[in-house]
Amino acid sequence: MNTRMRCAGLAVFAAGFLAMAGGWGQPEPDAKPISAPGAAVPVADSKPSTTVTDLARAYLELEAAFFAAPVEKELCREVNVAFDDASKLFFAGNLARVVEIVDASAAKLRAAGGLPGLVPPDLAPVIDAEALRVSDGASARPAEIWNARRDLLLKVSAAGSLESLVQNAASLHETLAAEAKAIAQGENPYTNRRGDIWRPYFIADQPAPMRLFCPEHLEAPAAGWPLVIALHGAGGNEHMFMAAYGVGRIKNLAEQRGFVVASPLNSPLSAQPTVFDALIDSVAADYPIDRSRIYLIGHSMGAGVALAWSKLRTDKVAASALIAGVGRFNAKDKLPPILLIAPELDGLIPARSIIASGEQAKGFGLPVECREIKDYGHTLVVGHVLPEVVEWLLSQPPAASPAQSKAAEPPTPGVSP
Repeated sequence: MNTRMRCAGLAVFAAGFLAMAGGWGQPEPDAKPISAPGAAVPVADSKPSTTVTDLARAYLELEAAFFAAPVEKELCREVNVAFDDASKLFFAGNLARVVEIVDASAAKLRAAGGLPGLVPPDLAPVIDAEALRVSDGASARPAEIWNARRDLLLKVSAAGSLESLVQNAASLHETLAAEAKAIAQGENPYTNRRGDIWRPYFIADQPAPMRLFCPEHLEAPAAGWPLVIALHGAGGNEHMFMAAYGVGRIKNLAEQRGFVVASPLNSPLSAQPTVFDALIDSVAADYPIDRSRIYLIGHSMGAGVALAWSKLRTDKVAASALIAGVGRFNAKDKLPPILLIAPELDGLIPARSIIASGEQAKGFGLPVECREIKDYGHTLVVGHVLPEVVEWLLSQPPAASPAQSKAAEPPTPGVSP
């Protein structure tokens, strides 16, 4: 993966920097608040010259150094604690200090692993995005996808834009030109599209951003691809799992294990089941999806959305993994198998809160398992634990259809079956 592509989601993540849980999974009542409720951005930086690009570079170097080679235990613990501390400073508005802390951690990792520093990416070329057009009369749905992608190119092509660090403008321009030609010839260039693509899904015909990856070197199983929906935390966006957490590690896992990954832009409002339905239908319109093998991974706020979908679409979700997020369970819940990941050193959502939630769920007889991950904090745990999480998800049985679920229920006393 080249430097520019690695910079992708890492730069975007730096805009929110560390994903703080929102709604579900707030810090415990006795914990000192790290931002005002509902705060979308930090207060003014004490050093206005510190920019999103500075945060992006710092975060990128840390992720790259952290996952380049095994990290000795004590250094791993030190870096995770420092990283969570930096997140608190970000929400307090001290961006300059955040960069100092993350830079210092990255330098320690490079020194310990004998790694070189990051080579700055080349400046994005000037692209005439306005000149691109889809021909009149083009098939409606491919044209809608194409137009949303072209809107991204307009942002990528803007000098100094955050999006200019998310995609390679020249490559995206060339790809869009080829897609426009295919659409003009009556083809759908998004059907069974392999590899990593930024594209929309549709909620009531309105486009919403999503990153999607389909294995490049495997064929779909006879029943269709298993689908993993990856939901980022608050402050992140659709690029997080594809380019930030573990430097895009989930794509390698998808290629190895044979599943499609969809990572949509996520917010607490995404917890509505209609969003889940729209996402599944949009992906299934272009890929053969095994609807009995739909799995959820949620980090922090995304864990809350994954839990909501698990409760509201139990018959459609095969299993869910909730990373560094606290869920609320009750005895009347009907749930698919759920794995809770509690990072030992989490500075935002204490591990004890997640563990207690898991114990409560098990006390209700719910299919919930909790694992404490030693030596890791709130965010760096995601890239570390993804292989374990994917292995667990894919080992779970397929979701039961509504008919199967009904047939499995015991008959009501006094009523003949």
